[in-house]
Amino acid sequence: MMNPPRRWPLDKMLRSFGAIFAGCVAAGILIMIVEVLGHAAFPPPEKYRDALKSDDMKVREAAIKEYLPQAPVGALLAVVISWGMGTTAGSALAVRLARRKHRQHGLIVGCIMMGCGIMMLVVLPHPTWMTVLGILVFPAATWTGVTYGQRRMESQPS
Repeated sequence: MMNPPRRWPLDKMLRSFGAIFAGCVAAGILIMIVEVLGHAAFPPPEKYRDALKSDDMKVREAAIKEYLPQAPVGALLAVVISWGMGTTAGSALAVRLARRKHRQHGLIVGCIMMGCGIMMLVVLPHPTWMTVLGILVFPAATWTGVTYGQRRMESQPS
C-alpha cells in the first residue's frame, strides 16, 4: 500500500505568506477605493488641485502639508473609515485563507496595516483627533476582521 505524498513544509509557509500578502493587498485596494470616494465627496480647493496632481513629489508633499490642516472633517474622516474598512477586510481574508493558526494571520495583517497608518500619520501633519482615531481604528478593525473571519469559517461545512 502506497502512502500519499508528503507535503513539504515549504507549502505551509507559502500558504501563510500568501494569506498575509493577499490580506494586505485586499486591505490596500479597499483603502484606496474608499479614499477615492472620500476625495470625490470632499474635493480639495481649486488652488491645491494642480499641485496635488504634479509629477514632482516635493510639490505634491508641500501641497498636502498645506492643505491637511484646513481639510474638511468629512475628508479626514473618510480616510480613517477607509483604514478601518480595509483592515477589517484584509484581516478577515487572511483568517479565511490560512490553513492553520488563523487568528495569527489576521493579527499580522492588522499589525502591518497599523504600521502603515502610523507611518502616514508621522510623515504628514494631521489634526490631533485624526491621529488618535487613526491609531485606535486599527486594533478595533483587526479584532472585527479576525472575529468575522473565524465565525465565517465555523459556519462553513467542512
